[in-house]
Amino acid sequence: MSYVLSAMDLSVLTGYEHEAWDLGDTVLVQDRELNLTIRTRVIRREYNLQEPWKTVIELSTKLRELGDSTAAWDKAADTLSQVDVLDRQEIKDMVPFNHLLNSRADNGLAYWLNSGFELDTENGVSGTACFKAVGVSGMTKSLSQTVYPVNRKSYTFSAQIASEDLEKGPSGQVGIQVIFEFEDGSTETRFIDLF
Repeated sequence: MSYVLSAMDLSVLTGYEHEAWDLGDTVLVQDRELNLTIRTRVIRREYNLQEPWKTVIELSTKLRELGDSTAAWDKAADTLSQVDVLDRQEIKDMVPFNHLLNSRADNGLAYWLNSGFELDTENGVSGTACFKAVGVSGMTKSLSQTVYPVNRKSYTFSAQIASEDLEKGPSGQVGIQVIFEFEDGSTETRFIDLF
């Protein structure tokens, strides 16, 4: 189920800073027409810089599709660059680059569903810490998080692994498993082998 609506960003008003919201935030919708209360996520935002009360947001219970608004961002960037408010890259920079929360382990294991990983505060690459799993033959260890991106046509996954002395067993795997869930409820699973 999806909703597209206009909303005022109250967080820009003095005293309402606590009303800030971001992509991926959970929102409880009370739909009086359908007599329904449902949890959704903010999956898209078209922020109106000149008239913040005309900001458009989209709420959804499922991943709509993999990227669909690049053309909309380009059109908005063209419009704003003509009035010299922001250039195209500044508009695109307003969209979060990394949809993972706490991807650098700065806040420990917060936001992650953890099975067998630990925090390593000495070997962080892009931050002060990283996640570490010591392999055990015949055991699966995982670290997972659900994200709700829908603002690009393509996505990049990146990770760095320490592979010194790493030996895989006969059916061992080291990598990233991605499960895409589409609006119709179907899923697609892909495994990105890292070693």
